[in-house]
Amino acid sequence: MAASFPPPPPLLLLLANGAALLLPAQALNQDGLHLLDAKRALTVPAPALDDWNPRDDTPCNWTGVACHDHDGAVAAISLPSLNLAGSFPAALCRIPGLRSIDLSDNYIGPDLDSNNFSGPIPEPFARFTKLQSLSLVYNLLGGKVPPFLGRVATLRELNLSYNPFAPGPVPPQLGDLSALRVLWLAGCNLVGTIPPSLGRLTNLTDLDLSTNALTDPIPPEITGLTSAVQIEL
Repeated sequence: MAASFPPPPPLLLLLANGAALLLPAQALNQDGLHLLDAKRALTVPAPALDDWNPRDDTPCNWTGVACHDHDGAVAAISLPSLNLAGSFPAALCRIPGLRSIDLSDNYIGPDLDSNNFSGPIPEPFARFTKLQSLSLVYNLLGGKVPPFLGRVATLRELNLSYNPFAPGPVPPQLGDLSALRVLWLAGCNLVGTIPPSLGRLTNLTDLDLSTNALTDPIPPEITGLTSAVQIEL
């Protein structure tokens, strides 16, 4: 005959039910937390990004967010023309699966100095069609100084100094940046000769290619830098 037990006291039932109510809901994943950190770092006018809900378990259905099919990790962020303002949110650089960022036509500041950013400069930077200044000094950037930066026609200041880039040449494409005023590539592990194309930068006032392994000869086209106030080679 099966043993019978008396019903539990009401207090035990109350405690058991209370414990069930305290069980946490499924938490937002790490990519989502990084996105919320990025949002908090910016001034975001309502109703932009109102659906970025910390109670969701994934950010994949949030405005401007696309995820990889195979694992649900964030793959792309597209937030153009939302009147976002502030410095570039470093939290976006902590999303390991991110392949594309579009923050164009906003008011995102360009100063990314001394943030320990690593890896190559992502090619989506070439899509910042209104970017006037890019400073990435004293980070841990790898790869070579990227030629695609020569496509950011609005750039007036480019400073990539003192990053451990892989040995490589000064990209000749930088000579296409006709609006450029300041070009600082000191300590970027540059090798080879100075490209003649830099002589086309007639608006350039400050050129710094020092602390590299560049070799002679200096191209005569450099005399085309008619606005230059300071040149360091």
